[in-house]
Amino acid sequence: MLMNVSQVKNLISVKDFKNQYGVYRTSDNKEGIIKRNGEIIFPAKDYMSVIALNDHLFDLTKEDFTHATFDTNLNEILPIMIDYNGSNGHCIFYEHVNGTSNLEENKKFGICDSNYQVLLPAIYERIIYFAETYWLKKSDRCWLVLNEQLETSYSIVEDVRLLIGAKAKDKSVAVALNGEYFLLSAQKKRITKGHYEFLEPFTEAGYAIAKVNGKLVIIDEEEQILHHTNYSATYDDSLPYPYWRCMWVASNRLAFYQDEKFGLMTPEGKVIVEPTYAEILVLGCEELIPVKSTEGLRGYINVNGEIVIPCLYKHVTFNRTTHQFRVKTTENKYGLFDKNGNPVLPTIFKQITIDQDGHVLALLD
Repeated sequence: MLMNVSQVKNLISVKDFKNQYGVYRTSDNKEGIIKRNGEIIFPAKDYMSVIALNDHLFDLTKEDFTHATFDTNLNEILPIMIDYNGSNGHCIFYEHVNGTSNLEENKKFGICDSNYQVLLPAIYERIIYFAETYWLKKSDRCWLVLNEQLETSYSIVEDVRLLIGAKAKDKSVAVALNGEYFLLSAQKKRITKGHYEFLEPFTEAGYAIAKVNGKLVIIDEEEQILHHTNYSATYDDSLPYPYWRCMWVASNRLAFYQDEKFGLMTPEGKVIVEPTYAEILVLGCEELIPVKSTEGLRGYINVNGEIVIPCLYKHVTFNRTTHQFRVKTTENKYGLFDKNGNPVLPTIFKQITIDQDGHVLALLD
């Protein structure tokens, strides 16, 4: 039954609008599905989390961490739908195995069509769709490479590396065969000629991280070494958090870890920002880089190391539709800034939500 949002007395926020449908949250920490006109489609009653996967699919999580996936007509479909690729009508989904809700250890991935008919069973550790290609990680840690028609391109690939923190040039992918890494183009042609112990794709600016003689180096598209680092790996989860040691945060900027802090440098090794931040993250946009101070507060800098949003906030996100920052203060108030750091809305709001069309929903106490 549809009900008007005005009937929900404990509404505290509305978020994640995908076309006409979004997610609302109540003060008892339950979430449901709401239409843009205020009609409640799925009451916030039994689910502690609702994620809008796309404009017609929602992932709902109960308090026991079991999941269900519904469309906007409240039809339950496959156990979990996590991605929809409109170009070929295929969906990637995962489901529970062994009757457990421990998703991180026991979820398996498969592929179905747009009518939710299974094309590949959920038996894979991971599935990535990139450059018109499906990369499927098998239980033996090797990868199977399929084209869009789900035909095999490579049957055994030892490792697959996509670029994190910056856009890859020409949709290239790094793969390992027989213990050696090289780059494949979107057309599955070999790009690099050198012999590397580790390799990531080139950034749009034409730089890549590679490993030679046990150490990471930065190379250009001619495969000339621009800078030698002291790191043996970009990521080491055997050490205390943060795990990153050397990573792209823009096409021509790297964050590096030194003395338990992060700094910023060029591919040639020139230091732009001395190691002063507790974190420099890989989730930036438009040459804007998220950072966290040693006091645990967040802000943004640009690729020149200049402060755009000072580290004064509990939370900061950049909206790519409106090109605005949403900030949350230490007093749990929200405000908006433009991409240059100028105030748009003061930090006085109980909640601010920006939907995919750029509409701003601000809630006062």
